[in-house]
Amino acid sequence: MAASMLSISRALMGVTFALTWFLVPSKNLVAESNIERARAAVGNYIRAGQFDRADKLLVKLIADGDAPSNYLRAVLIVKNKVAGDRDEIRRHLCAASETGYSRADTLLDKLDLRCEVTVPDQDKPQRDDAPASEEPKVSPKPEIASEWLKVAPQSGYKLRSGGSGVAVNGGGMFLTNHHVIEGCSNSTVVYQQLRGEAKVIMASEALDLALLRVEAPTPYFAKFDENDYALGEKLYAAGYPLSNQLGDDLKFSQGILMSSRDDQRGIIDKGYLVTDITIGNGSSGGPVLSEEGLLRGLVSQFWVIGEEVEWTKNGRMSENLSVMVSGLEILNQLRSFNKQIPQIYSGTRRTLRSRDIAKLAEQITVRVECIVYD
Repeated sequence: MAASMLSISRALMGVTFALTWFLVPSKNLVAESNIERARAAVGNYIRAGQFDRADKLLVKLIADGDAPSNYLRAVLIVKNKVAGDRDEIRRHLCAASETGYSRADTLLDKLDLRCEVTVPDQDKPQRDDAPASEEPKVSPKPEIASEWLKVAPQSGYKLRSGGSGVAVNGGGMFLTNHHVIEGCSNSTVVYQQLRGEAKVIMASEALDLALLRVEAPTPYFAKFDENDYALGEKLYAAGYPLSNQLGDDLKFSQGILMSSRDDQRGIIDKGYLVTDITIGNGSSGGPVLSEEGLLRGLVSQFWVIGEEVEWTKNGRMSENLSVMVSGLEILNQLRSFNKQIPQIYSGTRRTLRSRDIAKLAEQITVRVECIVYD
């Protein structure tokens, strides 16, 4: 191993091989009980120093698509316990990262490794000067569509109001604004052209935040960026503003963080950040993404300068302001909520092109609608 790899190896010497590492449900084709027994055997082999036997079993688990086993085998290679090179480490960690296993993202960063970025309906990245392709249409797998059909609303409903939202894990969890679902008896989420009834799991009027659950799988979801905010960082917002006037397709806009403070100041409450991103009615609850395609917050509200700001502060500005809910504050809320919240993921930082972030946004951004039955 190179010197850099040796230093990482030493840094990881304190890593234990406890079975608590295996937190993410696998996508194996074998029964979960068999997976658990195999994982236990791997742990026993490692504790006994029988790394070859552990490696053979890990290879079988990896073949069944087990994300934690990809991660563990990468760690064993880094620690020189089994044979493998840097490319193999990257391949294992990227495979685990693709399933949302956040420990793999952490190790990718430590090793300064990068994964190829994949986007829907695109086999390979286009050049920046390539002609624009047709709008991608994500076709859900039949088994996913069938699960959503089970939770579809009954016929005979009308749309009362709507906004935007974002998927945040693979188990049907979505974030949106509190004001999007306020006073709504029947909420639905439209994900990949599939509509399902949603239950409000948590709501905070102060943070303009709501967590919804649809009892159906969501293979595409956002990962959080847990880094501190930086003044002037580039941001992207996605949502469904003014659908009647602008069309019902996803809208995508770009801006910067105008202020990195999220405390109480003037008319801005604690937990909110000021941006210059263009948004409109219907954008509420949509994701605000970083240059790495990670979740930085949620669209919340905007002011037309010369109306509320001028009336409140007796001042003027040249442009309109938009305000987003702090993603870091959202994480704090979710982590303090209790065991009802399934695992939420953070991601590794690797800069993407704006068109790739837009395609990611098409995968994870949803409509959140309030419906009423006749």
